[in-house]
Amino acid sequence: MQKPPCRSSSTKPPRRLWFVFNPGSHSVEADVLDRVRTRLSEMGGTIVGETRFPDQSIPDGAALDDHEVDTLVTLGGDGTITCAATELAGWKGRLLVLAGGTMNLIPKMLHADLDPDAIVTAAFARPRLTALPYIAVGEHRSFARIIAGPAASFVHVREELRAGRVSQMWRALRFAWRMLWSRTIALDGEVGRFRAIFVRAGDDEELMFETIEAGGPLSALKLAWTWTVDLMGDTAALDQRHRGTALLRSSRPVRMLLDGEEMFFDAPVALEPRTSGLCFFTTRDDQNEEEEGA
Repeated sequence: MQKPPCRSSSTKPPRRLWFVFNPGSHSVEADVLDRVRTRLSEMGGTIVGETRFPDQSIPDGAALDDHEVDTLVTLGGDGTITCAATELAGWKGRLLVLAGGTMNLIPKMLHADLDPDAIVTAAFARPRLTALPYIAVGEHRSFARIIAGPAASFVHVREELRAGRVSQMWRALRFAWRMLWSRTIALDGEVGRFRAIFVRAGDDEELMFETIEAGGPLSALKLAWTWTVDLMGDTAALDQRHRGTALLRSSRPVRMLLDGEEMFFDAPVALEPRTSGLCFFTTRDDQNEEEEGA
């Protein structure tokens, strides 16, 4: 099924830009920022404002319109992109997403090459737009992936490990292991209790998911190790499909990672598949893009 059109009325090359970057992301260094700024300028773009996220708030659509911005450029991880797309859900401008995080699940949906220079060059040379599916969780959105259940607590282990903080990593590991053994969640329509549920939004407003059952010690150890070293990253196969709203149930608040950001929700938690009205630049040839004839 063809994706519904996004709201923008133009697929002209970006011209007036607002640059949002997250210096805490995986590969957002000063030299990368300078290279992106230079490439945007070389391709004919004018940066009229910048936001250092999350220290500064992402401007809303009205503020961008006041500056006649047609494209917001993001350089950061999936969480930064999702925050921008959520804030600008009703905006008629476009998002140009550059890969600057660890997982880069959203940039991989949009671009064949994750190099920022290549993305900028392609977006200016052959501007194409697409809508993206997402999962609505109350007022929050997930464009990349949701991890629900006690296994989500291992995000702290992974972050401490990446930062080289060994003592903090062991403390986080002990806490996450306790959570893994003491908590479970359930998914309506699925038999059993689970330590983790991985969910992504698919096309045609489907939910794609994989459940990890609450097995014995060997199963728990494998899940903890796999999650910590990222082997269940973007290559994880989410083979099960669900149409319409899915409900997560638990006797306690549900721990969830929405595009890498940890949140807690009172049960039951409704996951609703939707499609964005916001337009994203895409450089992939297999996207169902909206193209302008002139």
